[in-house]
Amino acid sequence: MIGALNAAMDLGNVEELRRLNRQYREQYPEDSHLMQAGYDLIADCMERRTAANKVAAERFYDTQIASTLRRYVRIYCLE
Repeated sequence: MIGALNAAMDLGNVEELRRLNRQYREQYPEDSHLMQAGYDLIADCMERRTAANKVAAERFYDTQIASTLRRYVRIYCLE
């Protein structure tokens, strides 16, 4: 699932990223909600970089030091 999410993100396919993340939530509710929130944040930034998205991305980047999504948040939301 993570590989498919990352592939959709790498291809810039926001619709597929959101669909897969919904599926991820349904199939793996025990998984980290932070990962799922991170994918939502990245999709939001891919669609449009707003001030609110940037603030959320900065919060994620500053607090989720060990997240594998941290670099993607930096790339898609902060650079």
